[in-house]
Amino acid sequence: MTAPGYLFPRKHFDYFLFNQVVSGGRTDIQTSCTVQSYTQTEEGITVHTNQGDYPTRYFIVADGAQSNIVRQLNASPAHAHLSAGLRQYYRGVTGFTEDSLIELHFIRDILPGYFWIFPLPNGMANVGIGMRSDIVIKKKIQLRQLFHQIIHTHPDIEPRFRNAEPLETPRGYPLPMGSHKPSLVHGHILLVGDAASCIDPFTGEGIGYAMTSGRIAAETIIKAVASDNAAIILNEYSRNLYRSVGAKFDTGYWIPLTTTSTISLAV
Repeated sequence: MTAPGYLFPRKHFDYFLFNQVVSGGRTDIQTSCTVQSYTQTEEGITVHTNQGDYPTRYFIVADGAQSNIVRQLNASPAHAHLSAGLRQYYRGVTGFTEDSLIELHFIRDILPGYFWIFPLPNGMANVGIGMRSDIVIKKKIQLRQLFHQIIHTHPDIEPRFRNAEPLETPRGYPLPMGSHKPSLVHGHILLVGDAASCIDPFTGEGIGYAMTSGRIAAETIIKAVASDNAAIILNEYSRNLYRSVGAKFDTGYWIPLTTTSTISLAV
């Protein structure tokens, strides 16, 4: 049996995930709360936010690719392990397969990177382009211009967009790739998700890896709380996460360097 995949707008997943947390009834949720910095204490961590200070024994950093905490820990990736991503939703893109395949187009001019088209419900599509940031900087590439150039001139892609309607302006995102393997444990601080560079360098997919990192981090902290040697238990987090996903990240980093074709993946 083939494991299923799901495609829908990110905001819908975030809404679902948020409601799962709320329904658990054991979480104190602070909205419009921005984490600004932290202080190490003898008991653990004090997290400083725009709504006050929060003392805690363990601090899971999940504030994304532009994490304030990751910068303060000097754990940010170099440009060679950072991808610049641009995404735009469309309606009316044609040419999808009956099996609803996602498409990764490896076009020579944008290697090491790719152009993607992901089918969505109701005739929508997630369309975008991603390239390594060091290549974008070195070649002085205008990513937005290149994105539209592919849509309007590429012989295999342009016909599919002739009657398509953009539903938003293109939006840019930094993507810290899993080829960068920072230290994920800093005392009682654990990094997860994009803050831990848990993004597949091949596909740009990060949600599954973020969920995996969060699960392993939570399991590690539960063990640490019950242990007399918390420091040793906490250090298992990095080993367990990279044992689970590290090889995939390494492989994904090198594949685009040698690929000049279109790949379709069943979902």
